[in-house]
Amino acid sequence: MPEKISSLDVTGFVNANLDRLRGYVERELHFRCDSGQRRLAEVSVEEVIDEVIANALDEHQPRPEKIALEPWLYRLSRSAMDRLGNQLNSAAHSVRWMRRRCIRWPMWTSKRCGSSTIPTSASRMRI
Repeated sequence: MPEKISSLDVTGFVNANLDRLRGYVERELHFRCDSGQRRLAEVSVEEVIDEVIANALDEHQPRPEKIALEPWLYRLSRSAMDRLGNQLNSAAHSVRWMRRRCIRWPMWTSKRCGSSTIPTSASRMRI
């Protein structure tokens, strides 16, 4: 049976080839941004590399054979970009929802979104 990648293999590869991994992530982010995934412009190269290394060192993740280390890290980087982009999209959706929600708040709501005050009968009379 072929030997699987160990945490020491990942650490050694990253230490020796961080510039190659960084270059790949930069190119892939630029390509994706140019292809219409504009939210990825908010994702930094460092964020993606951090995710890649964390996922590669996670003992619960399935690991390929040693010979496939570099392509596996590149695949992890693409997955990290997808995950970070989806997080930004869901966060943007939440912000849009809150903005719409704030527009519909009653008059007694303070100007800051989400900090409404519950009106009493006396405060409703002053309005």
